[in-house]
Amino acid sequence: VGVFYALLNNRAGPTTDARVREALSISVDRDLICNTLLRGEGEPAYSIVPAAMPDYQGASIPMATQSMDERRARARTLLAEAGYSAANPLSVTYKFGGQESNRRVAVALQSMWRDIGVNAVLENVGGNSIVADARNGNYQAMRYQYYAPYQDPVAFLLLMQSEANINFSFFN
Repeated sequence: VGVFYALLNNRAGPTTDARVREALSISVDRDLICNTLLRGEGEPAYSIVPAAMPDYQGASIPMATQSMDERRARARTLLAEAGYSAANPLSVTYKFGGQESNRRVAVALQSMWRDIGVNAVLENVGGNSIVADARNGNYQAMRYQYYAPYQDPVAFLLLMQSEANINFSFFN
């Protein structure tokens, strides 16, 4: 069981602001990415713990039932509260590497974020430096993947535990 996600740096850059992270997250059309770009390979993820995890009852995620128009409106509000506007647009660099599907997803994210007033600069770093950049915090946003070494929700929840050595978002 695994999850592909946009890793957002909590320690450096504009993504240190929780409003920016939420705006970037809720503006992503997960259904479009999974069902169209990735041609049905996987399910849209609204939680760090995949729906395929046996015996896990996750929390209700409000954005999962909201329309994209509602989510984009909320994202624009959050960015405005964080001090971003047409006169002062948010710019964020998104790193990706590896397969062609990663490039397609990066371009889709760039477009989705543009819809809320964000300038996403795409940086193809190749597959080899993604893990090193994640470990070192050398990113603002990046495409990342994680596969659980065992079938327990804790394997995914550790991605957000402050002291965990796999917490590459530096969430605390």
